[in-house]
Amino acid sequence: MSTITTAKTSKPVDIFFKSPVGLARYPRTQHADTRFNEKGVYSVGLLITPEELAEVQSTFEEIFRNAFPAEKAPIRLPIKTDDTGARYLVAKSSFKPKTLDADRQPVDTVEHGARIRFIGRARPFRTPLIAGVALYLSAVDVLDAKPEPMPAAASGFMGDPLPF
Repeated sequence: MSTITTAKTSKPVDIFFKSPVGLARYPRTQHADTRFNEKGVYSVGLLITPEELAEVQSTFEEIFRNAFPAEKAPIRLPIKTDDTGARYLVAKSSFKPKTLDADRQPVDTVEHGARIRFIGRARPFRTPLIAGVALYLSAVDVLDAKPEPMPAAASGFMGDPLPF
């Protein structure tokens, strides 16, 4: 995947990103979280299989390396690890994302454990202190609104593997 640059600044631009299908992890798509930012942040965590997560991670690393080929420092990716060791993808936005069901009708709420995928923009960045890829949330596709039981490792208990 190549990064498109603008003619005037040579800065990397956003890259369209469509996530694999997974389970929603504490989605905040209807009401912004104002705990650390008074303007509010909408976010969604996505629990996907380890194989899909490895593929997404390599895609983000490629996006970053294409934008900043000379950068040698470790990069920060929008992949988090919780206390149990479960790894998941995170996308955030300061704007309310569109939330649609499989029939493209608006959805009121997205529950923890719902089968979803999201669409967003991946943006490589570099500052004097950190470098990485930020993932900005644009829309959420709710494929199955009925929450599935979260795998034990992702819900704080050890045990069951991912249900897919």
